[in-house]
Amino acid sequence: MINLILFGPPGSGKGTQAERLKEHFNLLHISTGDLLRAEIANGTQLGLEAKKFMDTGNLVPDAVVIGMLGGAVEEAKTKGKQGIIFDGFPRTTAQAEALDNMLMEKGTSVSCVLSLVVDEEELTQRILKRGLTSGRSDDNKGGPDGGDGGRGGHVILRGNAQLWTLLHLKYRKHVIAENGHYGTERLRSGSEGEDVILEVPLGTVAKDFETGEVDFEIVEDGQEVIWVPGGRGGLGNNHFKSPTNQSPRHAQPGEPGIEAWKLLELKVLADVGLVGFPNAGKSTLLSVLSAAKPEIADYPFTTLVPNLGIVAYRDHKSFIMADIPGIIEGASDGKGLGIRFLKHIERNSLLLFMVSCEDKDIKTTYKILLDELKKFNKELLSKQRILAITKADLIDDELEKMLKKELPKSVQTVFISSHTKKNLDKLKDMIWTELNKPDLD
Repeated sequence: MINLILFGPPGSGKGTQAERLKEHFNLLHISTGDLLRAEIANGTQLGLEAKKFMDTGNLVPDAVVIGMLGGAVEEAKTKGKQGIIFDGFPRTTAQAEALDNMLMEKGTSVSCVLSLVVDEEELTQRILKRGLTSGRSDDNKGGPDGGDGGRGGHVILRGNAQLWTLLHLKYRKHVIAENGHYGTERLRSGSEGEDVILEVPLGTVAKDFETGEVDFEIVEDGQEVIWVPGGRGGLGNNHFKSPTNQSPRHAQPGEPGIEAWKLLELKVLADVGLVGFPNAGKSTLLSVLSAAKPEIADYPFTTLVPNLGIVAYRDHKSFIMADIPGIIEGASDGKGLGIRFLKHIERNSLLLFMVSCEDKDIKTTYKILLDELKKFNKELLSKQRILAITKADLIDDELEKMLKKELPKSVQTVFISSHTKKNLDKLKDMIWTELNKPDLD
């Protein structure tokens, strides 16, 4: 779903923009004020609870509003909407985080935040970027000397190998580079507007929000790409002198800056991707094989964002392993965390499927995982695969032999234990061998 938080003061055209977005993207527009009035008029439990606070002159608690918005999410799904425009709530970072948490529980999340401002001095801003009309006091001795205006600042993306997520940009309302400065007399050009540089992790894909078209991808540390260029600076009147007009009294205005809706999407770059149901032991394995410290607990969906770790191998060699949040049956249709993180698997050279030895039917579980990947992108099935049966310390040798007979024959298998480190060196050997197989293509 495409879920937008819309900010804007009175007169900013928020309603107009909401209607355009609603029609263009098939979204459900939810005005918090209208929602409150409707809930109260319908006498719902949340509406009556909100009315108690409103009647005493108090603010309606965030939890009550979030509850109402939760119902609206279900309404959007029922009506076949592609997402929701949240208008009027949230107003604070804490409220935005609470809203995002509620959406994540329903298998979606906040896509972006749009903030509208009232541009009351557009003319002044254009003047600041235009070239200057100027001449010396004695035109016969001097002539035109108006300097050029400086270009506006760019919005630039820069790759940073020390970043692993886009969380630092999640609640940034808007990105505005500085205007260029006007030229002055004596042919002095105005200074350029200061660029805004957004640092992003490697594997970040920059897209156009409206068309979904990929603009470019950041794949190297320090790589810089101008995403939204600043407007061109104006030309001073010195450029327009001629034999017939030696003292021109006009200059060329600069170009206005570009306004655009953009989208950042992260696809983790790793050699090995861990694929499995929640609580299959993926995070535990990553923490044992590398220095990564993912959150580990005995409940499902402990991992909510991908975690990367560098796994040391023999002779100072290493490879990168990615812990992808747990997949459940129906993930490709939006259940659980849905396809939110399936896209990361596209960048892994090898897929390490992990199924617990406690599973009632290991072969069926493995097939379910394969089916989910196939539904998302059938090309994923062409990747190299290894099946690891985890938590092998819970079974004895005899039971292990019995389970081996029931394992799928089309994939390499190994029984491992992160707790006792059973067969972990063997697993690393298998991974390294697969990663270094010659490309048959």
